Amino acid sequence: FTSEWSRNAGRIGIGAVMGSKNLKAIVVRGGKDMPVADIDRVIKISTQAYKELNAHPMMNQWQRQGLMGVMDYANEMGILPTYNFRDTHYEKAGDINGSTMEANYKIGNTACFGCPMCCGNINLVKEGKYAGTVVEGPEYETAAMLGSNVGINNFACILRGNHLCDDLGVDTISMGNLIAAVIEGYEKELLTLDDLDGKPIGWGDEQRILELIEQTAKCESIGATLALGAKGVLKRWPQLESAVLHVKGLEQSAYDCRGASSMA
Repeated sequence: FTSEWSRNAGRIGIGAVMGSKNLKAIVVRGGKDMPVADIDRVIKISTQAYKELNAHPMMNQWQRQGLMGVMDYANEMGILPTYNFRDTHYEKAGDINGSTMEANYKIGNTACFGCPMCCGNINLVKEGKYAGTVVEGPEYETAAMLGSNVGINNFACILRGNHLCDDLGVDTISMGNLIAAVIEGYEKELLTLDDLDGKPIGWGDEQRILELIEQTAKCESIGATLALGAKGVLKRWPQLESAVLHVKGLEQSAYDCRGASSMA
């Protein structure tokens, strides 16, 4: 479900619900003024809030890196999902953090309507096999789930995965979660080559991971199983019970809840 060009709500399948109803888009256009009971007070309070926000010591950090600034914090705190949540610290987190993004890929900022923080990052891959990829993002959650959680430390590949998921209508968090479960299952010999249609997969396998994103969106090969979500994967492969992390069918978010209990 996409709004404002690049804001994508991918969790819990709301886009799939729209698709099942053949609903392509919802357009809302206001034609009347919004009545305000005390406009002078609203202006006074909003101006004060704007000044306080701009004076906050973290404002510059949020404008420069947005949620990608959380990567180093999550790694230091031991809540960064790594290798399907088996680890909570990624030794190559410096390759996929906000500083790497800012120095090598960022070309601009964007903001939600009316927000002075402007924390959205517009990134461009300038060279290499992913050259030309442009995306607003990634947010921390995407960089974690399509990065450390599947063993990828190439930020350009994360941008490509982010672009594919947004373009194809796939949730980056759930996608990274399920791909990591498949990798762990194959590594532990819970899945065979036949289960994977003859194509092996391992941590950091960029080509295969990006391929699985496309196959999931198109319900091709094992992507047809991944497209069913955690419960669908476990129905086909019950032996992956210890590898598929979910709560009532919703794949675990991008924080290790052993260190961030509020995310459980």
